[in-house]
Amino acid sequence: MNKTIESFNRRFGSELGYLNGVTPRFQWIWAPDTFYYHRQHVASGWVRECWADRLGKVWMLGQWRKPEVPEDAWWGMFHGEFPYPRKGMYYAHPETALPPGMEPTSEMTQWYIRTLDEQISKDYADHMREINDGIAKDKEAADTEWIERVQNENPAFSTDRLTPALHGGNVEFQVPGLKEEPQGAAA
Repeated sequence: MNKTIESFNRRFGSELGYLNGVTPRFQWIWAPDTFYYHRQHVASGWVRECWADRLGKVWMLGQWRKPEVPEDAWWGMFHGEFPYPRKGMYYAHPETALPPGMEPTSEMTQWYIRTLDEQISKDYADHMREINDGIAKDKEAADTEWIERVQNENPAFSTDRLTPALHGGNVEFQVPGLKEEPQGAAA
């Protein structure tokens, strides 16, 4: 790893924290050095794949985490074929992969630090509130759009009572040959 990327990774550590006092929680990782495990079918065995085979030789963000399964379950999955990462390992965030040939920059690093810090600083309730507010805004916009469309296409049902000839949202039917009696006239 070159000195520039090492300095960016130290910035990740100083801004977002270190694990075990040494390992940055997030850092730029090189796809050819990063692996994931998968299996083609439920009945087939697990396969260790290199991220470079999927994404190419690219840089992306990685997050240091402990294994998601206990050691005995790991052994049950891999039967000792892959060593258990007792201290943890970097899990790739492939959505952050840079285009092939592009290296991380100071600006990218700072943007990810700011973005990750915003996400980390929120708790579950904050995230849920944000999601629910977004859903409510989307529903309100869809409802408003629907109401406007119905009112434009069907003026008889308009709630705009100030528009001339709409008669307060009601339709006026005039029957030919029927003369309307003046109001207050005795029958």
